[in-house]
Amino acid sequence: LEPRHLLGLGRPIWKAYYNQLLQSVEEADSRTKTRLATNKIVLFAEHKLSLGRDLALTNDAVAALLACRLLLNVCPGDELAVKMVWRRMATCVGVSADRDHILVRYPSEPILSEAAAVYWHRDQHTLGFCLERLLRLMQLGSIDAGSRGELVARLLLLLAFDDRCLRLNDGSLFKYSRPVLLTDFLDSLFGAKAWNLQEGLQGAVVCFTHFE
Repeated sequence: LEPRHLLGLGRPIWKAYYNQLLQSVEEADSRTKTRLATNKIVLFAEHKLSLGRDLALTNDAVAALLACRLLLNVCPGDELAVKMVWRRMATCVGVSADRDHILVRYPSEPILSEAAAVYWHRDQHTLGFCLERLLRLMQLGSIDAGSRGELVARLLLLLAFDDRCLRLNDGSLFKYSRPVLLTDFLDSLFGAKAWNLQEGLQGAVVCFTHFE
């Protein structure tokens, strides 16, 4: 996927910052400029969600890193909702008449999902830590568990897709925002086997980084 297309989805800041970065890089070929600008954009988005890799993850950072991919429902009356809008790039889509409750969402924004995926898989422990904290937030009532089966299904689908992306090393500008073969995705999801796909699905690809 081309950065100019991907970064055009979501907030205008992404594409504006990308264009500014392209202009600021001197004495480099077009491909190198594009890669440098793209890497900086992903790092910037990752920082906005987590406040950097060197700081301990707070509850709102964990919620943001998971919600922009997993479609979590943050309880409107919880302080967590305010913090996610205030400093984690969540969008406030509704406020109660008494202003005590706000409804927050992460609309489809591919660059945030890409940055969150990078953070999920930065080491062997981060995602496990985030999921343990998610369980705690559900127990506290900060996040509505909803239909737990659906949440687990979304997580498994994303992890299968991420696994296939991590196996590829073809110089793609985005590690996760990229198509993979349907058969490869199914191998990661269910285990390697010979897939007898219907005619028309041979060579088909899938590409998704989040649910919305």
